[in-house]
Formats: sequence, C-alpha cells, structure tokens
Amino acid sequence: MAKKGGKPQELTVEMLLKSRNILDRLHAVEILKEKRDVDRLFQLLYSESWHVREKAAEALCEWGSEIEARTIPLLDEKFWYVRSVAAFILGNVGTEKSIESLKRHLREKNEPVRIESAKALAKIKIRKPELSEKLSEEDLKLIEENLKIARENELLEKLKEGE
Repeated sequence: MAKKGGKPQELTVEMLLKSRNILDRLHAVEILKEKRDVDRLFQLLYSESWHVREKAAEALCEWGSEIEARTIPLLDEKFWYVRSVAAFILGNVGTEKSIESLKRHLREKNEPVRIESAKALAKIKIRKPELSEKLSEEDLKLIEENLKIARENELLEKLKEGE
C-alpha cells in the first residue's frame, strides 16, 4: 500500500478503481470518502459498475443537503443510471429544492429513474410532512403507482400513514 497523503495515495486510489476486482474498487470509494473527496465521488456516479455508483452515492449522502444543489442537475443527464442514482441521493438528502425536479421524472420512460424519483419524493414527504402541499393528488397517485411497481410496500405504507 502506498504512503498516506500526496501522490502515492492518489495513484493507489486510481489503481484500485481500475482493478478488475470489485472489492478493490469499493475500497477506493471508501478511501475517497475518508478523504472527503466529493468531486471524485461525484465522478464515480458515472461508473459503469452499479456497485461503485451505489457506494459513491451512499458516501455522498453523508454530506446531507449540502450536496443537493450539485445533485439536482444530474437528473437531466443523458445516462439513465446517472439520473437514477441522482434521484436515490435526493431521496436521502433532498429538501423542498429537489421536489420540482424529481416530479418531472414521475413520467420518465426509463422505469428505474421513474421508480427512484417516486421513492425519493416519498422519502422527502415522509421526512418533511410540511412539504406535502408541494405534491398534487396526481403526483401522489404516480408516486403510489411506482412504489407498487417496485414492491416498495413498506415505503408505501409510511407514505400513506403521513396523509
């Protein structure tokens, strides 16, 4: 293992990220999280590996709403998996600022993006019930439909409890 700090550490992270071994790549994400390298973690949301994307997204969620403004534009990326992971992040850290952008994706053709957007809106509504007025009856219907498709029964129950 390379020395901590400076270029040797960076080379190690890059080598780990290029490894064919998924455990090495996930370890690289952990190193970036420990280093609080938000820029590099955001870059990893474009990874072809869903394991790496998911781990990077989970790490970014630890920054809370401080990363919200940087995440919202990712909902408009051309790659569906970037839009989907952005919705996942916003479901965990999003506030009122995320709602309109997420609502646009409730009718998305791509099912994973549509479902993650519905899950995100449900989580925001559960976390911040005072934002319910930002969701129309039609929005709530689309959220419920997508949660049913995803078999997110527990989230659906929590959503209905808050009504």
